[in-house]
Amino acid sequence: MRNTNRYANAIPTGVLPITTPEKKRVKLISAVQLALMPGETLLDITHCMANVWRVMWGRFGNITQRRASLVVTDHRVFIFSKTRHHGYDVQDIAYDSLTAVEWYSTGGPAGGLNTIDLVTKRENERTLVWDVLSGEAARIGPLIRIQMVLRHRHPHARREHGKPRGC
Repeated sequence: MRNTNRYANAIPTGVLPITTPEKKRVKLISAVQLALMPGETLLDITHCMANVWRVMWGRFGNITQRRASLVVTDHRVFIFSKTRHHGYDVQDIAYDSLTAVEWYSTGGPAGGLNTIDLVTKRENERTLVWDVLSGEAARIGPLIRIQMVLRHRHPHARREHGKPRGC
């Protein structure tokens, strides 16, 4: 007898990591190129939600929740979001100032969405990004940890070509 349930052979989303389609990734990378510093290498990128400071009328501002990109480079982690008038906002977090990075599921029973929590040295300040796809968080979280370890273990790694400071 044939199974008439069309969802019987479906793979639950909690089993396979969910990642960003390649077309969307290329679009994110092209948008972020404006915010990269000279000589900086992009290691990974994903889209997320983040609290972003928005300036209104030139001097007043508030914090709003916006769609953004979490970008991991060889020098820093930053949250990139576009503004309405073809500009962009960047919130930098240097690896030297990070003390911890955690990622955990917030997406209900399917486990499709995760939150990444970046903790800095300054009074244990936390930067949260949420609605990160599960496969992306499982890839980016360890990558940020590895970069933190490299920076804390080899602080001179930031200097170009091994030159001493002041040269």
